[in-house]
Formats: sequence, C-alpha cells, structure tokens
Amino acid sequence: MKNRKLAFIIPISAIIISDIFIGFHSMIWAVYLSFFLVVVLGISMKKLNVGNVLGLSILGSILFFLITNFAVWAQGSFYPSSFSGLIECYYMGIPFFKNTLIGDICFNAVLFSSFSFAESKIPSLKFVSSN
Repeated sequence: MKNRKLAFIIPISAIIISDIFIGFHSMIWAVYLSFFLVVVLGISMKKLNVGNVLGLSILGSILFFLITNFAVWAQGSFYPSSFSGLIECYYMGIPFFKNTLIGDICFNAVLFSSFSFAESKIPSLKFVSSN
C-alpha cells in the first residue's frame, strides 16, 4: 500500500465502527493491539506472494491468539493468576484459535487473489514494496 496511514486507518476504523454496534468490552485494548500489530506485519511484507501471505496470515492469527488470551487471563476473572492459569487459558482458547486460523487463511486467500486479479486488469494497483 502506498499510503501507510491508510493501512492503519482503514482496519482500525472498521473495528471501531463495528464495536459501536456490537459493543465495547474491558479487553478491547487487546483486540486493537492485535489488529495494529497485524497491520505492521502487512506493511513489513517485502514481496507479495503466496508464501508471504500464508506465513503472515498464520503469524497474525498466532499474535491475536496470544495477546487476546493473555488479556483474558490477566483480567483475573476466569483463570487463576498463575503460570498454570495462563497455560489453562491458552489451552481453553485452542478451539477458537483453530477457527480464527482457518478464517484468516481463507479470507486472505480470497482478498489477495482478488487483488492479484485486479492488478492484472489495472496496472496502477501494482504492489509496491515498503523498501
């Protein structure tokens, strides 16, 4: 993306707007931090190819899982405030992680395939590396 500001503004605006309708919660900071870091990952992509998109999709899903489950554990309401409580929290989140991972990979496959098709039809959309 040529304009890095838009790379942050668009996804963060989308989740803020959706949260207005869905509702905010005490751990929303973890979701926003996760999205912010995923945008940083996307901006850091040097070359747009299947391997990079797949790898960063998986890494983004892992970051989201680690950060949001840590927030649930740190809140202290559901799991003991111990290392074993943290491990239990991550363990209990695995079924959700599986669905997040599958969803992220499928979404990114559609998104980047569509973008690649659009690039072939509209050359001005060509991916420009950040470096």
